[in-house]
Amino acid sequence: MKLSEVLQDNDVFRIDGDYFKKEYIANERTLKSLKWSYLQKASNSIKSFGAYSLCNEIEYLDEGIPFLRGQNIKDGAVIFSDCLFINEEANQLLWKSEVKPRMVLLTMSGSVGESAVALEEWRYPINSNQDIAKITTAPNLNPFYMSAFLNCQFGKLQMRRLPVGSVQQHTFIWQLEKLIVPIPSDSFQVRIEKVFRAAHEGLKQSHNFYSEAESLLLDELGLKGWQPSDENIAIKAFSESFGSAGRLDAEFYNPSDSRVVEQCKSYKLGWQTIGEIIESITNGVESRVFVETGVPYIRVGDIKTLDIDSVNAQQIPRSEAEVLISKIRLKTGDVLTVRSGSIGQAAVVKEKDLESIVSSHLIRLRLKPDSPIRSTPLALFLSTTPGVRQIMMHSNGAVVPEISQPSLTQVVIPIIQEECQNALESLIAASDHAREESKRLLDIAKRGVEVAIEQDEVAATRWLDERLKG
Repeated sequence: MKLSEVLQDNDVFRIDGDYFKKEYIANERTLKSLKWSYLQKASNSIKSFGAYSLCNEIEYLDEGIPFLRGQNIKDGAVIFSDCLFINEEANQLLWKSEVKPRMVLLTMSGSVGESAVALEEWRYPINSNQDIAKITTAPNLNPFYMSAFLNCQFGKLQMRRLPVGSVQQHTFIWQLEKLIVPIPSDSFQVRIEKVFRAAHEGLKQSHNFYSEAESLLLDELGLKGWQPSDENIAIKAFSESFGSAGRLDAEFYNPSDSRVVEQCKSYKLGWQTIGEIIESITNGVESRVFVETGVPYIRVGDIKTLDIDSVNAQQIPRSEAEVLISKIRLKTGDVLTVRSGSIGQAAVVKEKDLESIVSSHLIRLRLKPDSPIRSTPLALFLSTTPGVRQIMMHSNGAVVPEISQPSLTQVVIPIIQEECQNALESLIAASDHAREESKRLLDIAKRGVEVAIEQDEVAATRWLDERLKG
């Protein structure tokens, strides 16, 4: 490129080859051939977190005001299931990062470029960390269209061009202000919003089905509405500590956890340990080399609501995967559970996941053919109160909780009656279907924006009509 071309509109003062890749230049020319605006002019405000020193003033809580991080935004949606919480005092201190309805949330660090819209139906206040930009769009820019654009290939290419930093990639507000945003007609933007809202309705249905399954399981076990007690004294025989438990620490004998175990053991059809119902148990394997195209490498963050997100997982080289798969080959119906970190997450392996490699922070459980508990009910049990409390009880580790294979095999599993297992599987299947339909609609919204950019609004509207029949 000529020096004059490099310096033209180059407010970021970048002269590195990565910034001037041919695909980035072509993308910019395509967008500037349309009616467009810089995001700075098409928005009323773009806010971030404020001073990084404010992090020292935050105390994270088990409940309170949701505090979103970059990892909570994925595929056009916000995932509240593993967010942190802060109190009202911290929320007022972090006023610049408070989330308001209809704001576009955009990740600026880590997985740069993930976007979602804050919905009016959420329970506010909600806050967010320094990795998320809060964009309040101007009247001529619909926030749902804006988010769909950022998540489509033309928006992703722009965002991929911006990050700076040798290790931790980061994007700054002044860079976001220079994003090129095509501005279609109001009617087309509203059309994209309707598809986006339908997708979120499907996601809400998915959560409702999953919550219903959790409620049914806890009700069946007599643990619905269970709360830990304030009692903190337990008297045990010395011989018991060196018997089956082999533990002397006070945490293992927490009265609340002991009551959960007793309740599971009192179930009408009896109980067995995980060790008695499984054919094999195996830790995942370690890999640190990632590539753009390869074999999915399933990590803790790729497990949500009993499902494995193998599509968006990191990829490892096929040559490495061919060696590792002999150690951790998957079968349909295997159950994966977290062994380190976010203990309590579990998922069932489906056909779409069979080529994946499992990380060392996960444990694979393979049930016996005649196991009285099937894969989905087991995974749900491990993800809810009775399973999580037991896994935490058997875990060790001073800072990060971790559970070993022998300890996991001691977890007590009630032999849930057949009718209840059938109902649980039906509800989880309905949840999976609603989630897949939601993802399909989000993909349609993104592709509709792409067609409008590649061709025109008429062609995009016709394409949307064909995909949304019925």
